[in-house]
Amino acid sequence: MTPGPGRKGLLFRTLEQDGHVTVLPSDADALVAAGRLDRGLFDVTALLAQRYDTAHTDALPPIVEESDGMTGSSLDELTGLAENASVRRLDSIDAHALRVGDADLGRFWKALVSAGGQRAKAADTLRVGLDGR
Repeated sequence: MTPGPGRKGLLFRTLEQDGHVTVLPSDADALVAAGRLDRGLFDVTALLAQRYDTAHTDALPPIVEESDGMTGSSLDELTGLAENASVRRLDSIDAHALRVGDADLGRFWKALVSAGGQRAKAADTLRVGLDGR
């Protein structure tokens, strides 16, 4: 595993359960435990099976669920990192489906988690899941 830009020195925990390998960065642990981040975003086995690897795609498709406490600027910051014309409103679940390109994944992550691994304001009020195939 090669950490992305700005993530050198970060600890990663590798878990294997039921034939699935999950690589969980330490700054995601609390958000996954709180149900704010879908563990599927880190399930390497499932991501490969769905062809969400760099050999098959240049973007990750998260779904950002809105909540009552979420500010418009928080949502705009996250959706603004999506590829051109790739934000779809999902009215039935109060969410937005995005396609965040590889080059913007680091900025997308920083919008969710502060540098010290503490929850950012937006992360306290939204949920991010994987738009699985």
